[in-house]
Amino acid sequence: MTSDAAPPDESPHPGSTHEDATNVNLKVEYPDSLSRRLLFVKWLLAIPPLILLSLYGIAVLVTTFISFWAILFTRRYPGGLFDFARGYMALQARTYSYFPLLLTDQYPLADRLDSERAVHYEVEEPERLSRWLLLLKLGSFLLGVVSGLTAFAAFALAIVAIPAWFAILFTGRYPRTMFNFTTAVAQWCARVTTWEFLMRDEWSLFARTSGVGAMVVVGALATVGLGLFNYASWAFIEVSLSPASLSDARDVPCYGERLQECLELEPDLLLVSYDSCDGVGKRVCLVPLGRVSPDLVNHLTSYYRVAYGLEVRVLTPSGIPFALVHPESGQIDASSLVSYMSELEPGPYLDPGVVLIGITPVDLYDSDYDYRFVFGVSSNDPSRRFGVVSAFRMNPVTFGEPPNDTLFYSRVRKLVTKYIGEMYYDLPLSSDSQSPLYNSIMSVRDLDGMDEGLPLGATSGQ
Repeated sequence: MTSDAAPPDESPHPGSTHEDATNVNLKVEYPDSLSRRLLFVKWLLAIPPLILLSLYGIAVLVTTFISFWAILFTRRYPGGLFDFARGYMALQARTYSYFPLLLTDQYPLADRLDSERAVHYEVEEPERLSRWLLLLKLGSFLLGVVSGLTAFAAFALAIVAIPAWFAILFTGRYPRTMFNFTTAVAQWCARVTTWEFLMRDEWSLFARTSGVGAMVVVGALATVGLGLFNYASWAFIEVSLSPASLSDARDVPCYGERLQECLELEPDLLLVSYDSCDGVGKRVCLVPLGRVSPDLVNHLTSYYRVAYGLEVRVLTPSGIPFALVHPESGQIDASSLVSYMSELEPGPYLDPGVVLIGITPVDLYDSDYDYRFVFGVSSNDPSRRFGVVSAFRMNPVTFGEPPNDTLFYSRVRKLVTKYIGEMYYDLPLSSDSQSPLYNSIMSVRDLDGMDEGLPLGATSGQ
């Protein structure tokens, strides 16, 4: 069973899709276990790639100098030199993830296919680059702005790496919270370094700040320092935020005092529900678990009917036993909810022709993977196809934002569509963050950046 986890989500600031969210990406796959023995020799094994990285870095400085003049006169980054710099950034990401960050045991110089690597650095080659921003980047380099900022970030990463080393030694695992903080800061460093190497114009001091806005930011060094602090705070919030940390948890739907009402079944859905998922061939059936919005359910069924000619059947809604709720967090273990759904609908759950998807407004976590919360879980075992989607963190209202049903429904729909594509149409998952089958949904920003339409073709089975 796989999780669409946001461990953690970017909860408080969903935002909208923006270029710099997808043009530069650093993804590190979370390892199930890490070697205790390697902890004592990684520093030694890392010497060859670190030496190579230093020599490679000198060469990149030379090619960046050449590229500067090419961009100044042609507004283009020479293709071969761009690939050369991209290779350096990818090697840097793999090397530092191996040591000193300890995020992976994969040796950075090992010959692997890209799909087999645990660390992926991706940057989209731009068609045009700005001459004005080129001069801004030059000023940033000469003033040491980016170097100072990344040095500060490296200091934060070093602090996290020390307790992580001991955690791996005693447990064989990198604590998920520390892992997510480290990868968030490493992602930020990769984006900012990519900017200084002239490879992109989007400025990433903040997760969504554009290149034009950078003129104001870099123009005041005090603002830059404050911005770094804000980013670090944002990254920490992304790692640890729970609704309980909000100023008034009483206003959070399906949380605290309002949780009980969300565990009850939604009576209005009884009028549009079916008792069974019987039929011929593959079918998709939704199971409302708790007080799911009838408007949301009707929206989903209408969408799939219009977009794909797919009749999605809504099964009898059910409440959720309070016994499943974690007494401290007010969440429900995703595996426990799946087990409960299988008891409610044993026939569809065991039918290999049925894609069974539960929808709940309650927050979920995943004890199997130690995820503090998840958007959903799914299983595409040929003999048992099921998923559960939590709408809790997809709702802007959860984190104090104004109601926005269009955005809310879009997020839920994208995850349900991913599960339908995977389990009903047997489409492969993708590492492309814009794909509707993106396999690494870590935040609602990822959901917002995903495309909608499934790439259906002649091979898509029904």
